[in-house]
Amino acid sequence: MILTATQKGFIVLALVFLLGFVGYSTISSGSEELDTASTEQTENSINGSEILALVERFDAVSIDKSLFESSVFVSLIDFSTPLTAEAQGRPNPFAPIGFDNFTTTGGGTQATTTNR
Repeated sequence: MILTATQKGFIVLALVFLLGFVGYSTISSGSEELDTASTEQTENSINGSEILALVERFDAVSIDKSLFESSVFVSLIDFSTPLTAEAQGRPNPFAPIGFDNFTTTGGGTQATTTNR
């Protein structure tokens, strides 16, 4: 019995699939114990008193307002680019193309709908 190249390929593919499945099932069975332990720890560790303690810690944070009056802060330069108004898209983006005529004027869009 002589196997063709296609048959050999299917056998190799089946073996790779089988080895991959066995390896995955072995790894996942070991990690299930870790997942179960971490899930129980997460469920047990989150409660209302810890959240309230965290909120109280944030309430205790204060900012020294003299920072905003210091010469270093005042010497900062704003390099931001001002935004300009740009033309918006179609008044109705779901309308078929050619069924809406509009013109852009300054800051707004005036639309006139024509049915052709």
